Amino acid sequence: MEAENSAKTEVKPPVSMTSICQGCSECFSNTEYKAHFDSCEKLERFSHAQKAMFWNDYLYRLHTFQAEQLVKTLDFSNYTLSEGQQYPNVPCHCETNGEHPQLECLRKLGEPEMRTKGTELIRQAMEYYKKYEEHRIETVCEESNLRQNFIFNKYFPEMTEKALAEMIGTGYHAYISNKELGPKIHKLVIQMNRKNTAIETAAENIATKTENWNKLLEVQIADRVAKNAATLKKWETRNEQNKGSKSKRSASQSSSSTASKRPRRK
Repeated sequence: MEAENSAKTEVKPPVSMTSICQGCSECFSNTEYKAHFDSCEKLERFSHAQKAMFWNDYLYRLHTFQAEQLVKTLDFSNYTLSEGQQYPNVPCHCETNGEHPQLECLRKLGEPEMRTKGTELIRQAMEYYKKYEEHRIETVCEESNLRQNFIFNKYFPEMTEKALAEMIGTGYHAYISNKELGPKIHKLVIQMNRKNTAIETAAENIATKTENWNKLLEVQIADRVAKNAATLKKWETRNEQNKGSKSKRSASQSSSSTASKRPRRK
C-alpha cells in the first residue's frame, strides 16, 4: 500500500521548452517555420505561453524578412530594357491618383515606398517581438516554478514554503559550505534568478533590436537609393546617346534626300 501511494505521489521533473523538436529549432531561422509550426505534433506538449512565444517569434522574423525583401525588389538593376524602350517597366510605387509620366516615379528611386512600407513592417515586427518577450517571460516563469516545485518536493518535503523562503532570504551563500543543503538551495536560487533575468533583459532586448533594425533599414535604403540613382543615370545617358544617333541618322538621310533631288547639270 505504501509503495502504491509512493508511486502516485512521485514527483517528475518538468518538461523543458528546450525539448522542442529539432525541426522547429532548425526552422527558427527561415520562413519555413510556419509550415513546420502548423504540422509539428510535439507542439501539443507545450503550454499556451510557449506556443504564443514561438508564433510571435515567427511573425517577428516574417515581417523583418519582408522589409528586407521590399528593399531588394525595388532594385532598378533587376529590370532590363527591351529593344526600343527608354525605361524598363518598373512597377509604379507612388500613391498619386491618375495617369502620370513613368519617369516621375523612377526619379523617386523607390525611396518613398521603402521608407513608408519598410518602416511600417519594422514597426509591426517589433510589436510581435514585444509579445514574444512577454510570452518568453511567462514561459521562463512557468518552467522555473515547475522546477522549483520539483526541487522543493524532492529535497525539502518536510519544510514549509515560508520557512524555506526565510532560509533563502538570509542569503544562500551562508549555506554553500554545507554539503547537504548548499547544492539543493543553489538549485532553487538558479530558478529564481532565471525569472529575474528574463524580466530584466526583456526591455533591453526590445530596445536593442528596435534600434538595430531601424539603423539597418536606413543603411539598406540609402544604399539602394544610391544604386538606383546610378542605374537611372545609365538609362538616361543611353537615351541621350540614342537620341544623338537618331539625329545624326536623320540629318544624314535628309542630306542624301536633298542631294538626290537636285537637278543635274547638262
